[in-house]
Amino acid sequence: MKILLANPPWYEENTPGLWGVRAGSRWPHFQKCPPGARLPRYIPFPFFMAIAASSLRKGGHDVLLVDAVAEGLFIENFHKRVSLFHPDMIFIETSTPSFNYDMELLFSLRKHLPTAVFVCGGCHSPEMAAEYMNEKKFPDFWIAGEYEETLLELAGAISNDRHFDMIPGVIHPGRKFNRDEGFASVSDLDELPRPLFEHLPMQNYSDPVCGLPSPSAQSWLSRGCPFKCSFCVWPQLIYGNRAYRPRDIDKALDEVEHLIESYGCESFYFDDDTANIGEDRMRELSDKIRGRGLDKYPWSIMARADCMSDSMLENLAAAGLYSIKYGVESVSPELLDSCEKGTKFDKLTRAIEKTKSLGIKLHLTFTFGLPGETYETIMETTRFAVETAPESAQFSVCTPFPGTKFYDECVNNGWLVTTDWSRFLGSGEDTVIETSFLSAYYLRKAFEEALSTWKGFVDKRLEERKKKLLVSMIERINKGEKWAFKGETDFADFIFGSDFKTVFTQSMTDENTADFIVIASRHDEEKIYRKLKRSFPGLPETLRVFN
Repeated sequence: MKILLANPPWYEENTPGLWGVRAGSRWPHFQKCPPGARLPRYIPFPFFMAIAASSLRKGGHDVLLVDAVAEGLFIENFHKRVSLFHPDMIFIETSTPSFNYDMELLFSLRKHLPTAVFVCGGCHSPEMAAEYMNEKKFPDFWIAGEYEETLLELAGAISNDRHFDMIPGVIHPGRKFNRDEGFASVSDLDELPRPLFEHLPMQNYSDPVCGLPSPSAQSWLSRGCPFKCSFCVWPQLIYGNRAYRPRDIDKALDEVEHLIESYGCESFYFDDDTANIGEDRMRELSDKIRGRGLDKYPWSIMARADCMSDSMLENLAAAGLYSIKYGVESVSPELLDSCEKGTKFDKLTRAIEKTKSLGIKLHLTFTFGLPGETYETIMETTRFAVETAPESAQFSVCTPFPGTKFYDECVNNGWLVTTDWSRFLGSGEDTVIETSFLSAYYLRKAFEEALSTWKGFVDKRLEERKKKLLVSMIERINKGEKWAFKGETDFADFIFGSDFKTVFTQSMTDENTADFIVIASRHDEEKIYRKLKRSFPGLPETLRVFN
């Protein structure tokens, strides 16, 4: 069969620069593109889809894999790609907030490809998907869960006219989904083939945790999480359980090395549900990163703070860990218990302190609107964020994705204010719940105030860093040093401001000062050097990096 796997376009036509991310993301949402950029900074890698494509190709099918989000394709261009390939089967990964948008796009494709088989999967309630299919008689199939192997089995059944009712996780019109019968799952993670990287725009994938250089190799060490957060999507909608399953560390590092060698990746990131399960396993990871010489590349992980120990962090830091994501959500123990996160807060704060002391950069995530949330608890969590001063922070409104325990709780308590799926994005303007503790209006107001407070803190910190950097530059210039400064990507937006140009111009006219100055992260040096060369044609060709 000719099979197309696609992460379709998803964007706001009336809001240029607002781009939706879904495949590969645990929280599908819209991202704003930076000024002058074609794509947002965060583009997750679609692991399930890319592995499924490899599996299908190994099974003898003619496969085309298209990530329209990562390519920045608009609908018209996407239609042309699909038409040129003329597939027998189309699979897309969808999500709750993009569901209606995606179905409309698929209906338009069906008009041009009336004989093609349409299959969907992704972050949406399989029960609701079954209801939709029974009403619309479309799509032809839905795969609930990890579909990499199941999609191959389904394609084989269709092409050989075999029955498909007994394939786990497969839903079709006329069939209800029974959660107790299980989701499609992968029994042996190490048997999965390498993702079909060569079909994808590998230079465009980015999860710039605290300025992690791009392009970045995204990989994974495990699937699943043993914790019980009621709002967490993948354990409840993709895996169908909370079992933690490790992957062979060498396979993950082989993948990282391949991406560095083949695509020029300058960093790597492990996008696990919870990467740091097990002291011995983290020690093995650290040892193998150092053993392969990968510790010269900055890298990052998604982790749980209260699972960290001092020795674990010390080992990871020794292996070159550059940054880390911790999910804090709230500083209220009552709220953390209400969503069954079960955070041991003393361990969390200890891990944050230790992480910072080792020079590892912190990205903390916070979510507002958990059961029992009040205006005061939001302000308390915001104060914690500012006082902790992570390198970056993410604030969202807790959103009850259908199929999760949190969604059922909201329905049972009458907390939902809408079932317009397009609003289930987690942004302040799209608040979809209100409780007796906090109305939707005040939840949105408190969210906006938290964002404003954080922005004020970040702006002040960046200004202080800029002043410190300029003072350092002037001191070194006055000493007559010939040097290049390797700074952080946070500074990239303002290093060519008027202050910098004044200092640089002065340095160029003083025979006792530096030959030239570059302020950049490693991956930006050449680009910034070319920009300087245009402004100052006499700039020397050589450069030395001062770290």
